[in-house]
Amino acid sequence: MHPPPDIGLHTDLVALGVVATRDTSSNRFYPKQGSFIKFTADFFSQALGSKYSFESYRFTFNKYLSLSERQVLAYNAFVCITGGTPPFLWKLHLWSQQ
Repeated sequence: MHPPPDIGLHTDLVALGVVATRDTSSNRFYPKQGSFIKFTADFFSQALGSKYSFESYRFTFNKYLSLSERQVLAYNAFVCITGGTPPFLWKLHLWSQQ
């Protein structure tokens, strides 16, 4: 039994993308100071073989402040923007990334 063709259960997604990362944190696994910034842009196109044409942009910012020898204040900001007509399951996938 096969699902109906337009509900997005079998979807080929093909994209070209760009990733920019800046990491000034003091330690990758236990940062005490610094920041981590990541920007990702993906461009899905039917011309590349994708079933849908849309864009996806993600921005992550983490900041680490040492309060004492054993205490660190850390905070995070995450923004996700999608343009075009992405499949419904893609929108759920983006929020699972964080």
